[in-house]
Amino acid sequence: MAIKKKDVFVVVRDNIRVSEKEYSHRDDAINEYDYWQKLVTDWPDGTKISIVKKDSKLHRIYNL
Repeated sequence: MAIKKKDVFVVVRDNIRVSEKEYSHRDDAINEYDYWQKLVTDWPDGTKISIVKKDSKLHRIYNL
């Protein structure tokens, strides 16, 4: 029997992860979403901020 993984959410800007934190509920990410949305509102560059389910390959963080 397969183990079901819990959904993890992250904040992305044009599908590029901007949050270092991972959130267990979409509502937990609202504060960080609001922060990034204000930045885009103050300095518009046409990007879109959203909260999405984490994709382990697409939204990983590289430790340099």
